[in-house]
Amino acid sequence: MEGGRYTWEKSRGTASWVEERLDRVVATAEWLEMHEEVVVQSVYTVCSDHCALSVNFDPETARANSRSFKFEAAWLLEDGCARVVDEAWRLSAGLGFQERLAMCGERLWKWGGEHHRRFGNRIQTLRRTLARLKEDRSVQGVEQFMHAEAELENLLTAEEVFWKQRSKQLWLKHGDANTKYFHKSATARRKRNLLSRLKDPEGNWQEGTALNTEILRYCEAIFCSGASNADLFHHVRERVTDEMRTSLS
Repeated sequence: MEGGRYTWEKSRGTASWVEERLDRVVATAEWLEMHEEVVVQSVYTVCSDHCALSVNFDPETARANSRSFKFEAAWLLEDGCARVVDEAWRLSAGLGFQERLAMCGERLWKWGGEHHRRFGNRIQTLRRTLARLKEDRSVQGVEQFMHAEAELENLLTAEEVFWKQRSKQLWLKHGDANTKYFHKSATARRKRNLLSRLKDPEGNWQEGTALNTEILRYCEAIFCSGASNADLFHHVRERVTDEMRTSLS
């Protein structure tokens, strides 16, 4: 098992500091023969005195996607956000309001993109630091562990806020870290909003660049002026009865 020998601890840095290996990953011999390269990792968690056990088959690769500017609520948890806004606002003095907003957004987008990349890398670095110092009982090692633990907790909170905003789900204001849930919810919502094809009036599916023509044709048809002979009121359900009219008269 990677990441340390113990999976549970109590009272770190005190005279009653206790560490035990209470958690296990169980598998059959046949399963182990099928997955010889699998690795069990002990992952430090902020919200529990137990480490999470991860069965790693193949590390995932991260994909970078270009996005238009959107303000991320997680930035408000960082001291640098206010500094970037203040600097951009002072540098744009004398310009119009829209130009000042554009410059502020550009500076925030650049800072936020770089920060988000460092954000994920910093979490991984802190996890490696905690794994390295987990069994270090020296005074300096305990102090470094506590400092890294506090920084990791702040970063995980910021990460949860980031994905919470992306998912647009109503959830607990505070509580357990649900980053994975919010990440999946945001990804699912993006897939639902993806328009890949449209059916034209002839019943043919239009895809790719042909979508632009079909969307333009549809908008021109519904927004153009013209008389309508449709008997709309025939389909409206009656709510006011004759008895109600009589009582009101």
